[in-house]
Amino acid sequence: MNNCTLLLNKFLDIIDKDFFRDLANKYNSDYKVHKLTTKIHLLYLSYYNLTEKDSLEDFFELANNKNLNKVLPKISKSQLFRKKESRNY
Repeated sequence: MNNCTLLLNKFLDIIDKDFFRDLANKYNSDYKVHKLTTKIHLLYLSYYNLTEKDSLEDFFELANNKNLNKVLPKISKSQLFRKKESRNY
């Protein structure tokens, strides 16, 4: 297991699940969302920052990383881009 996977697991442990769920419900950010929920999006952005990626093209390494796929589900690059563009920060 690489360091980023361990850090993401620790990050998940720190987040208060009720608080995060309440925020997602308050802002209706997961309405009609099946796979790329607010929580998963946050984890992808955290991984992106932890590994200092330069572009969405760098996410192709996720498909081959079995340890990381235990924490992050496989999401297409277009899904990530659309979510990034539509997310109200």
